[in-house]
Amino acid sequence: MAQFLMPAHTCLAEEAWQVTAKIWGAMGKKDWNEVERLANQANRTWGESARKANNQITKLPGKDEAKGYATLNELATITYLKGEALYKKGDRNGALAAYYTLIADFNYGQCWDKAGWWWQPAFAARDRIAELTPGSQTEVSIDADPLPANLALDGKKGICFTLRKSNQSGSVEENLPKIQATRSYWNYSWGMELVEEQPSKMEFMPMAWGAWGMDGFVQSVRKHIVPQIQSGVTKRVLGFNEPDKKEQANMSYQDALKYWPVLEELGVPL
Repeated sequence: MAQFLMPAHTCLAEEAWQVTAKIWGAMGKKDWNEVERLANQANRTWGESARKANNQITKLPGKDEAKGYATLNELATITYLKGEALYKKGDRNGALAAYYTLIADFNYGQCWDKAGWWWQPAFAARDRIAELTPGSQTEVSIDADPLPANLALDGKKGICFTLRKSNQSGSVEENLPKIQATRSYWNYSWGMELVEEQPSKMEFMPMAWGAWGMDGFVQSVRKHIVPQIQSGVTKRVLGFNEPDKKEQANMSYQDALKYWPVLEELGVPL
């Protein structure tokens, strides 16, 4: 089971948080029926509010912004735990129903893991669905234009700085002058997204930092990396990031082997 902790919350969602805490307690006691009862209670009380919040979002909120979606975070975690409880009980269909509900209604909910990293319960739900319904999974295929013949960089020097949108930590305004001052020939920023302000004479290399679910990973690659390759902007991709600290090493080699073929199908050097 994915090792989730309490989701981000504020005093406005104190009651929902209390139910989440009770569910964790019931999970620890392996009282699956109590987990299901509490989860159903939470859905009746806060489900509609959480669904409305989820429907107003088009992408995962940033860490600070996510705190404003406390009820959504709670319901995402609670629904995932309900699925886990039903899974432990041997109720495969009930577990699948919970996981599909999570993806449909609370897809953008987030929570902390024990190492202090953000996780999306919906990603874990997709992995569970793949595990419980292996025959329904289709082969991953990403079509990309042929690689340009000339792969040579103008120089070897590269630099890593985040280039995020305005008003975000590591924004373009903050870091672009630093990047330009290094006179580097290529750069990366621990992510896939290419910003409009990217210097034209500096090659951006998108990075697949990690993966927490096949569907979400493929969608991100299709959204951010494939168009860059097709336009000729991206000629190579950086694979999974090597962690600086042991607590960051949260991808098993089995997962890496599972997700790596998605990157290989891009047809560019990795």
